[in-house]
Amino acid sequence: MWIAMSECYRQERERYHLKECCEDCHHFCPERQRCAVMYPVAPHLKKTFENAQDDERIYFCKMFEAEVSCD
Repeated sequence: MWIAMSECYRQERERYHLKECCEDCHHFCPERQRCAVMYPVAPHLKKTFENAQDDERIYFCKMFEAEVSCD
């Protein structure tokens, strides 16, 4: 799935603490910068989302499983 990056999305991401990136996913191995199910990580990394310009497509991984924290 993809959406076009926008200021509205940036505000919603901040307001609702949305999780969207590999770094937030249960399948991501940070030491190796790889996905445990072998999906490409480059389009889904936090830096990719942070650097996206308005109207640029950002892609969400269909295998995303959020890390659960009980903090």
